[in-house]
Amino acid sequence: FDTATDGVHSQNGKRACIGQLNFTDPKGKYVAVGTLGFGKDYLGGVNTKDTAGEGDFTYNINAKQLIGLGYTYVKYQPDGGAAKTTQNGYAAYYRQALTTKTAVALRFSGSNSKADGTGSVKPTEITLTYECKAAANFTTRLEYRHDHNNVASFFGHDDPVGDSAAPSKKSQDLVILAGMFTF
Repeated sequence: FDTATDGVHSQNGKRACIGQLNFTDPKGKYVAVGTLGFGKDYLGGVNTKDTAGEGDFTYNINAKQLIGLGYTYVKYQPDGGAAKTTQNGYAAYYRQALTTKTAVALRFSGSNSKADGTGSVKPTEITLTYECKAAANFTTRLEYRHDHNNVASFFGHDDPVGDSAAPSKKSQDLVILAGMFTF
């Protein structure tokens, strides 16, 4: 958020603060990261008082298995008494190395976003990933992802004739094949 209408810039004249504490177990079994920030932002043409916090925890069960947990909290309080928005997000992750070049992973995440005077929006996703490191600088991933929301939010498909779009829906499924080069 750093544009002419959104973000931290000179229009609000306020400073924001963010702090982070990282701890890694000397034996390398786990990593814990905590972040807390607060200040004034300029979002959508309105000054807001913001608070954000995040906690992440990664634990190496053994050389081939890893789990991770995450939690995020954000509150936007616009100046002038407008409705505040509160968001809570969470995630869990598991990865199992099958060989030195292949692995599978399972991830689940969700959030709850609520503005004063409105209902909550609660999207979730679950993703299953197969990963293959084909070369030292190239990794391929095949993923299946299911997204769901308590309100219709996923864009519908065009009808075969093409004269209208189907209504939004509450869930969608994706199959993704990706290749990643590192350099």
